[in-house]
Amino acid sequence: GKRLDIYLREKLDFSRSLIQEWIKEGRVMVPGRKVTPHYRVREGDEIVVSIPPLSPQPEPEEIPLPIIYQDEDIVVINKPPGLIVHPAGRRRKGTLVNALLYYFPNSLSRLGGETRRGLVHRLDKGTSGVMIVARNDISHERVARQFQERKVKKVYLALVWGEPEKEEGEIFAPVGRDLRNRKKMSIYSPHGKTAFTKFRVKERFPGVAFLEVYPLTGRTHQIRVHLSSIGHPIVGDELYGGKKFSGSVLEMLRKKINRPLLHAYQITFLHPKSGKEMTFTAPLPEDFKTVLGFLRKELWRKK
Repeated sequence: GKRLDIYLREKLDFSRSLIQEWIKEGRVMVPGRKVTPHYRVREGDEIVVSIPPLSPQPEPEEIPLPIIYQDEDIVVINKPPGLIVHPAGRRRKGTLVNALLYYFPNSLSRLGGETRRGLVHRLDKGTSGVMIVARNDISHERVARQFQERKVKKVYLALVWGEPEKEEGEIFAPVGRDLRNRKKMSIYSPHGKTAFTKFRVKERFPGVAFLEVYPLTGRTHQIRVHLSSIGHPIVGDELYGGKKFSGSVLEMLRKKINRPLLHAYQITFLHPKSGKEMTFTAPLPEDFKTVLGFLRKELWRKK
């Protein structure tokens, strides 16, 4: 028999991840059996699915949003740290999409569906920095294709624990969902997809390094997983081990930070209409700047 989630995806017009969510929430029943997404459907099984009411359209909300550039086809923003990009699950408010609907009510692409209006790519909640938003479907398609074909050049800035031995490095390791913890990605996942990251050391401090990072592919949590896999987790990244360290200055540092210090600094792509190459940079957010200033002052004094 087929896996339950795959079977239902073929029968119903919903994504597999949504169906898996329903199974975990107990919305899918096979009388007399306990079911998981891996459950194999047998002949004669009676499957009962209670489909939840479809998510309403997100409401526009006036959330401060730093806009770097806008024209009738695209908007480039500097996403603040802590902002989730789109509504999901029970979370309907306070996301980037709610803000975009407020500032651009009638001009956002719909290719990603109602809850992802305008979004061509995403940044994790804790990551700050430059993002491209599409204002119509044609722009969306053209920019999305550049991401798929890996033609978009991205530069990130990250603060990591430990000091890399060399001035630059490359990490080539597949990234996929961690089998033990669904919230994490891992380089050991059997379903990992090719992932490639380069980095260069910009500044060194005792026990900490400030890096420029170039992800050449765009997997979920790629930079966070890759840097953690070589023993240099991002400062403030609890999920990937960015909390394990000691020392008084570092202890002080830890108390100041409640997110991974990862910032999407620069993006280069072709404008969807004119085809012209465009580069945008997003200044570092205050929390990241404060930490760097603190390191430059405190740690150099200690040397």
